[in-house]
Amino acid sequence: MKQAILLDEKTLQIFGHFEEFYFNAFGQQRVPNPAYKKRLSRFLELLQDYEVNVGSVSKESLNEVSCLVILSRIRSFTTEEINAVLNFIRNPKNSLLIMSNHNPFELQDNELTSKLGVSLLGGYWSGERGVYTTIGEDCLIDHELITGKKGEKRITEIVTNTTCRIESDIGTAFIYLPDSMEGRWSSEDEVPKSKRVFGLAIDGHLEDHEIIKGRMIVLADSGFIGDKDSTFPGFGVIDHADNELLVTRMFEFLLK
Repeated sequence: MKQAILLDEKTLQIFGHFEEFYFNAFGQQRVPNPAYKKRLSRFLELLQDYEVNVGSVSKESLNEVSCLVILSRIRSFTTEEINAVLNFIRNPKNSLLIMSNHNPFELQDNELTSKLGVSLLGGYWSGERGVYTTIGEDCLIDHELITGKKGEKRITEIVTNTTCRIESDIGTAFIYLPDSMEGRWSSEDEVPKSKRVFGLAIDGHLEDHEIIKGRMIVLADSGFIGDKDSTFPGFGVIDHADNELLVTRMFEFLLK
């Protein structure tokens, strides 16, 4: 039996834009914009070994899956949704992937991550305008998400764009942002490499966390998983560098 994944439907990479909602015949029920299948066609191909569902976050929907994926939330979480996710990740068999983005999307994502000890507030990181940011080997840590299993290819390069700012005292940072990324926030203080986090992994089987008993990954960007021919809500670069391999490794880690 395939392991099941739920893609939260109220997210940027599913809907594409605040205004691009499709409604059913009654004009009340929000449903995903069908265009997401084009935007995420390669991403979904990489998940073909799993049962992937797109839907709302609830206690009932989470009872049917072992992994929840949030691709930059575009609407505030309800109290019921947050409680459902917190109860979900208390189960050691379950996992959570949150791929956030720059303002304003990290505001909604932070409503959830802040309950788990991860802050996404405080500004964002951006590179040279109109140029993708390459994350090289000096920013990739010796972690199973990067090295893979013995004999497997090591991830040596990731390509992304503008990201949110991740701050946390828990978990392991496995990808950092390069010095070419500039911090955009009110303070002019220099931020050390240890705070330039792009990817954070928390393993509740190894760490003593009050809530997280399964596994969780937080990434500072979601747009990089878009198909190479997609341009909205941002240019997709899943075909660049080792981006596809990163996606594969994340789900291997979350669902092992």
